[in-house]
Amino acid sequence: MNEQYEIIRFDSDVPMKLRCIYLENMQSHWHRGMEIILVLSGKVDIVHGGDISHMSDDDIIVINERTIHSLSSANGCTLVSLQIDTTELFNSRESDEYFICDSSQDNDKGKFYSLKRMIAELVKTNSNENVDNHYYNMSMLYAIYSEMCKNFISNIKSRPATQKYFTRLTSIVDYIESHYRDGITLSDLAENQHLTVPYLSSFIEKYLGVSFLSYYNELRLEHATAEMLSSDRSIENIAYSNGFSDPRSFVNLFKKKYGVLPSTYRKEHKAPPADDNDELSYQISPDHHGLSRDSNLALLAKYLSPPEKADESVRSFSDTEKIIVKENISTAKVKRALRHTFKTFTSVGRAKELLYADVQKMLAELQKDVGYEYIKFHGLLSDDMLVYEEDDAGNAHYSFVFIDKVIDFLQSIDLKPLIEFSFMPRALAANDSRMVYSSPFYIGMPKDMKKWTALIGALMEHLIDRYGVRTVRTWLFCVWNEPDTSTSMFGFERDEDFYSLYIETFNTVKGINRAFRFGSPSLIVTYNANRRWLVKFISWCKENDCVPDFMNIHFYDNDFSDDSLQQHRPAHPAHGRLNMDPDSFKKCISHTKAVFSDLGIGELPIYLTEWNLTVSHRNLLNDTCFKSCYFAKNLLENYDMLDSFGYWVLTDMIEETQPSSEQFHGGLGLFTHEGIKKPHYFIFKFINRLGSRLIDDGDGYFTAKSHGKIQIILYNYEHFNHLFAAGETYDMTFTKRYTPFSKLGRMSVSLELTDINAKTCKITEHIVNQQNGSAFDEWARMGAPEFDKNLIDYLRRECVPKISVKNKTVDGGKLLVSAELDPLEVRLVEIEY
Repeated sequence: MNEQYEIIRFDSDVPMKLRCIYLENMQSHWHRGMEIILVLSGKVDIVHGGDISHMSDDDIIVINERTIHSLSSANGCTLVSLQIDTTELFNSRESDEYFICDSSQDNDKGKFYSLKRMIAELVKTNSNENVDNHYYNMSMLYAIYSEMCKNFISNIKSRPATQKYFTRLTSIVDYIESHYRDGITLSDLAENQHLTVPYLSSFIEKYLGVSFLSYYNELRLEHATAEMLSSDRSIENIAYSNGFSDPRSFVNLFKKKYGVLPSTYRKEHKAPPADDNDELSYQISPDHHGLSRDSNLALLAKYLSPPEKADESVRSFSDTEKIIVKENISTAKVKRALRHTFKTFTSVGRAKELLYADVQKMLAELQKDVGYEYIKFHGLLSDDMLVYEEDDAGNAHYSFVFIDKVIDFLQSIDLKPLIEFSFMPRALAANDSRMVYSSPFYIGMPKDMKKWTALIGALMEHLIDRYGVRTVRTWLFCVWNEPDTSTSMFGFERDEDFYSLYIETFNTVKGINRAFRFGSPSLIVTYNANRRWLVKFISWCKENDCVPDFMNIHFYDNDFSDDSLQQHRPAHPAHGRLNMDPDSFKKCISHTKAVFSDLGIGELPIYLTEWNLTVSHRNLLNDTCFKSCYFAKNLLENYDMLDSFGYWVLTDMIEETQPSSEQFHGGLGLFTHEGIKKPHYFIFKFINRLGSRLIDDGDGYFTAKSHGKIQIILYNYEHFNHLFAAGETYDMTFTKRYTPFSKLGRMSVSLELTDINAKTCKITEHIVNQQNGSAFDEWARMGAPEFDKNLIDYLRRECVPKISVKNKTVDGGKLLVSAELDPLEVRLVEIEY
């Protein structure tokens, strides 16, 4: 008899063993756990319980508990083996079910799909060793068992011929596994089982297929090897703790099995730790050879998606296809160095919002993911910060407590402030009837310029005392926001009034320390609007020796050609007119830099501290994948052309308008007011992964490199139609938001990279599109349900970019990167070699 009991150790928490293996032959054996075998490639004959199954690609079979079986493959095969300890799964209740599941002998192939898919998901999830998958694995085991009971259970309660010996054999194995650390002998086991030593020795060899000592040594060796790779304990201590009375016997056994000393094996295999637990594992023996994770996942990928069927929640794509082909992109060449100036600025609406725990949490997460240098916000001196009061006698009283709280928090996450001296405290305002926004800012001149400059001076001295002059010198300063707009927004009755406010503030700050960097006020620029105010202001500054140290600009892709700049920032319901030109941002940058050069200030840093598609808080595209593709296109096509690209704004929880009760109301933020990330949040994470040297760029792609790595960002951009640009939403609805795009065609990309000094590489893709990383689209597919905590938590957790990993061969230094992008998709491709 050549039947063998297979050594299967189940994890104490999750009773399963999952393996991807290459197999040629496996002799007859049996085990307590049931086994599901899925053939990925090749052919294999499986003899089980007197039957034979001829298995090939995509076939799946269940081997019931304690069923003698063997496997034989003439040319080798690749398979997944899932072994489940049903006794542990059902809390020591012995399973009575018997299953007939053999796709090689069943014409109805469809009923096996769900079982294959669940196994594929188990393999994929457990390929990540750094994630605790306990609860996921347990739920999947129950789901798998439920699926088998639903479709494959048999009324026949069949048991193998060894049934009458099973109880005794189980008792023997349990005792050995429970006492393997104690250095037990065959005599100890015989005494425990109330059997004679000769009978027990014969019984073990007959039903386990090996001698007691061989089985015991294999078990101890397996445990010791796992501990050796997962701890820093000495080889000697590991040997003792795993039942070896002499470390030399452990070393000899180990060398006999693996061909090297334990110390050598540990050096070669310790990273990552190899533990035979519930994670994906590989058995290496003369008949089992380890496979790379990537090859296994590639073979399993077809099971991870359901059979093709129409998805009515997703708009169908057109047959139109954009084709991008670029050959001979030499990775040895550098087009230019990259400064990554998009990381210079981030933003929050107003200083007060930085006191909110929710905003702090969102900003800290963004800062962790990207790592900005400065932050822009308004309203440091506004009444909601309680900075300035006057008593009945007109004496000023200052409180910088809330300002300190704001800056302390920013320092805690390594952000430096742009100190914008705005807006006018009501007690100091010459006209306290001029206000903007729902939570008002007071606009206009101070009633007493000396009191204003005294406030600025006192605040500057306080900041120096609290944070030190060396720290404050690293900050940026300016006064006011968009004085180039009309008096219905932030503008002044006369330009000269603002000039006075500017120079008095400039001189106050510079009078304390000339090294402090004082910039222009925030100025809104657009390529098709009048630059009269800008030109006049800079000319005046040059005449009065108060030229700013940097230029501080805003850009919104609204169409201000009809002078709507003078009453911009429509709140709702209409989104306002947008630029029909998809290259308006590029043209604006070019035009602005030309104007600055003509004015003789071309050498000054140009900080774009506010940038968005629109000034409207109710543009429904703001929540969609269009926004992510818009920023990928415009940022990459103008990369480093300015000294910052500050996205406005962090979150929809901004107090410019009354907050909407709708989660996806078309707000400007990277987050919704409940902290759900929008698709464009991930684009900044993608771009943050770019290396420091540009290799090549063009329509729809941007390629950079760092040491041993290449990064490619692909984007399939489509501009909205002219109706939408003109302010006409037409057939757009609250949940149907992609109607302004007429084509929605896919994009085929083929980039040939050359001069890669490697034979193979690992390619990781991160994808944001309507199916991945878009919380709005996921919510719409769900039927736009009412929001509650569970739904918010679900969208926060699940709406992230899709990630795929594969290995690819480099042929003669050449690597072809091909991709098919969905409409408005952005994809980061990372190549590591």
